[in-house]
Amino acid sequence: MRQKQTHLLRRSCFATALRLGVKSLARDNLPVACQRKHSPETCERLLNLRGMHTLSLWLRRWMRRRRIVGAVFLLFVVFGAEAALAQQDAVRMRVEPGALGLDGVVRPGSWAGLRLVLDHLGADDRAVILRWSLSDEDGDRVVSEREATLARQRDGQVVWLYAALPAMLAPNVRFTMRCVDAQTKKVLTSTVFSPDRDRLARPDDTVLAVTSGANLGLSDYQRHETTHAPLKIVRGLSLSTLPDRWMGLQMLSTLVWTQDLGGDPADPQQVGDAALEALREWCFRGGHLVVVLPAVNPTWFSSPLADLLPVKKSATRRVDTDRWGEPEWMGSLRPAEPETVSQTVFRVDDADTGPDAPTVLLRDAEGRPVVVAKRYGFGRVTLVGLDLTQSPVQRAGMPRGERRLWSRVFHWTAPVYTEAYVKDQEKDQAFVPARRLRRQNLAAFIGDQIAMSSTVGMLLLGAVVLFGLYWLGAGCLLQPLLKLRGWERLTWPVFFGVVLTMAMATWTVAVLLRPHEASLRHVTVLDVDGRTGISRARSFTSVFLPDFGTTTLAITNASVAALPGGAHNLIASPGLSGDRRARGFIEPRSYVMNAADPHAAALPSRSTTKQLVLDYVGPTAGHLAGLAYPFEMVARTDITSD
Repeated sequence: MRQKQTHLLRRSCFATALRLGVKSLARDNLPVACQRKHSPETCERLLNLRGMHTLSLWLRRWMRRRRIVGAVFLLFVVFGAEAALAQQDAVRMRVEPGALGLDGVVRPGSWAGLRLVLDHLGADDRAVILRWSLSDEDGDRVVSEREATLARQRDGQVVWLYAALPAMLAPNVRFTMRCVDAQTKKVLTSTVFSPDRDRLARPDDTVLAVTSGANLGLSDYQRHETTHAPLKIVRGLSLSTLPDRWMGLQMLSTLVWTQDLGGDPADPQQVGDAALEALREWCFRGGHLVVVLPAVNPTWFSSPLADLLPVKKSATRRVDTDRWGEPEWMGSLRPAEPETVSQTVFRVDDADTGPDAPTVLLRDAEGRPVVVAKRYGFGRVTLVGLDLTQSPVQRAGMPRGERRLWSRVFHWTAPVYTEAYVKDQEKDQAFVPARRLRRQNLAAFIGDQIAMSSTVGMLLLGAVVLFGLYWLGAGCLLQPLLKLRGWERLTWPVFFGVVLTMAMATWTVAVLLRPHEASLRHVTVLDVDGRTGISRARSFTSVFLPDFGTTTLAITNASVAALPGGAHNLIASPGLSGDRRARGFIEPRSYVMNAADPHAAALPSRSTTKQLVLDYVGPTAGHLAGLAYPFEMVARTDITSD
């Protein structure tokens, strides 16, 4: 009985507390409230329960809200932990200014390198796939991809990708780059970038790269009155930022190395083996490497590329001279008080005229060889013994003049005119201003030469004749003949029979005449080294692919003795410069190219032609995988005597 009474009192107290609220309890209003409904003895007993009442009220309120508070707390915990883990395992990727091409310079229709910088914050090494998406000449999507392993907790990791840019590069083109986890195929990060429209090289531009930021007497050659072809100079490169494959240097004709910004070719911390091998292959394929030896510590002779140089270190000698400005190839003006500088002179046997003997291009004021050159593969390597970046040479503004050093090194025959002289001649209308020059696309004929439109001429004529017979039979002759015979009621059955017959005839002819084998037409520029049997070829090819689906095309990566890593031959579909004929398919498809070794591709085939550009170095004898004897050539000439 006593327990029941206590329970009833507690319920009454709870009701009172709920009406008055916690505020009234805090102000000791409970006795007054109790006396309104209970006796003083009862209120005295309730006073002893005050603390319990307050706690009970707080617990009730907390129980009402704990579900919401718990859910919010749980969300904060889960998402906060996930964000923290993601941040610790994040991969960041960026395309820095000038990362596309060489310091931002690219040529549409040529191969270009993309220098990616990645940061990996994870605790373990991570394998990723980098994918660069762009379009080819038919509108298909080319995915140039390369696998890489990112070292754990390291920023600034560099990976190079390569792709052939479309020849008809749109001014507002945007490329997409994705970084994908190699195991889960999940996209970790992505970015969109565009080429610098102000730094695009034109198809007929001669592109020359200089590692130095100094003038070196080269700037005057950029005026059209001074050179036979427009010249574009890329400055500020270094060996440490060179691509690791030769195709990243493809658009270059010449690379001039100087020590001030070029880096040390013998230091593996500054330049890797891959970049040096890329430079070697570029030179072997026709590039011109010019090495301006520094006044002190010429480390090229101890670098992995020492065998490219025209002379060995034992054939060099350092001398000090104040007559460096006297040779006529340094310019027509002479410094008033020339300072003494150090230069390197070479010992060359003039009696040695073998194929591997160096050629003396220039001599100093005392007749000693100071610039020598030698052929390497299909390219050339030149050594300049006078360091043009030395302060006395720079302060004198040399070399300069109409027939300066570079005219001899590059075999340029046009004189070098100053800007003031050119302006005076333009006023007298002796020179044609650059704005009035008309450019001629020398490769415009290639598209017509490799097109296969003539191979379907007879087929189209047959289709026209077949359609004419159908039109005469079903449209003009059917009704009069049936009416003449009195068979008008058979018009629809006979018409159906004519349509069925013509459809079967058309299908039969199409099946019989449809090509079932791949065919090829090409225009190839071919160089052959008669001593080694090695050839270099650039081939513009139109290939008919008879299948529907995918067809794998490949060009052999041949073994070449002069290239320790072998030749990296290329296959691409960038189109031809200036070819504005309508191209592209209604249903564009994607295909993958190996960004580090793009010599093969599984191309989409639609029983039509695909235009390709091939770059090949290697032997021409024997069967080449993917193309049967593509570069075999027979030449004849008649010899007559008077």
